[in-house]
Amino acid sequence: NRKDRPSSPELEIRAAWIYWNQQRLEDVVKSLEKAQQLGGKLEVKEMALLGETYYQLKKNRAAEKIYRQLADDPQYGVQARYRRAQVLLRQGDQGRALNLLSRLVDEDGNSAWGKLAQDLLIQQQQ
Repeated sequence: NRKDRPSSPELEIRAAWIYWNQQRLEDVVKSLEKAQQLGGKLEVKEMALLGETYYQLKKNRAAEKIYRQLADDPQYGVQARYRRAQVLLRQGDQGRALNLLSRLVDEDGNSAWGKLAQDLLIQQQQ
């Protein structure tokens, strides 16, 4: 937390992971945003970390923007689509959220996130 600590995109990304493990969510966001400001390009796993942190902090617009970018990623796409549906539900857009959940169940119903989507879809339809 020292103001004069060294900073680079790589150091900020490393700090973000440490903050994540400590559940210091605001610091995760600050570090990853600073890494980007310093010209660093976040890898997919850091983008997923930033999206999840925004989601947990209820920064819905920022989270949705990242989840849209990750929707087609082979590793994080299913999670991103599930979380995006949850964000849409938070925002009151039930129609789009249910559509996303239905597609997720159809395409990836056997994955852990797909099963969560199926459960959430059933809850929303009751």
